[in-house]
Amino acid sequence: LKRMGFEGQVETVKRGFYPKGGGIVKASFRPVGSLKPIEILSQTKVASIKGISYSCRLPRHVSERMASAARKLLEAAGYSRLTFEAETLQHENSKCSVSPGCGIILVAEFENGDLMAADSLGERGKPAERVGAEAAEKLISQIRTGAPVDTHLADQLIVWMALAEGYSKLKAAKLSLHTLTAIEICKRFMEAEFKVEGRLGETSIIACRGVGLRNRFIG
Repeated sequence: LKRMGFEGQVETVKRGFYPKGGGIVKASFRPVGSLKPIEILSQTKVASIKGISYSCRLPRHVSERMASAARKLLEAAGYSRLTFEAETLQHENSKCSVSPGCGIILVAEFENGDLMAADSLGERGKPAERVGAEAAEKLISQIRTGAPVDTHLADQLIVWMALAEGYSKLKAAKLSLHTLTAIEICKRFMEAEFKVEGRLGETSIIACRGVGLRNRFIG
């Protein structure tokens, strides 16, 4: 989004897990006059991978086991520049969720600065090792597609591409139903033009001619 001219930050104030939820996110941003189009089509070499494993109201070893399992698979796949953080929260911490839960997110940074992420959430009966391995498997498979945009980022960028002024284009690791739904909504509400090359569940190229929405309060 920064490439499109948008400047903002998101902070996790409180984590939330099923069933009680209660998560709180703080967002701050600077208004802009319009958004520039974006083109993300080529994947460069992976420079590093960062992992954050987190848990609430669970023993510390849960976060450590998720991270260890993810590291093991990433190293086996040939990635050596790895860093991991473990966040273990208990009830006395204001950031801790009401319900117990855990998860891990992995973020690969490419040499050109692009980011690709994959994550996995824990659930009752699911070993911590499986959670960590699942996230690593997702990330590795997406990197190997040669696409620079991960599955979930692709569906999140659709609205911004539709609002931008000009022609945007991206290559997604996997075309999801969420992405196709976002495209249909934008076409109906904003009359943005989209073209999709690729089938559901496969690597795809998504092009969009945005409507060029402008902020009338900024000259």
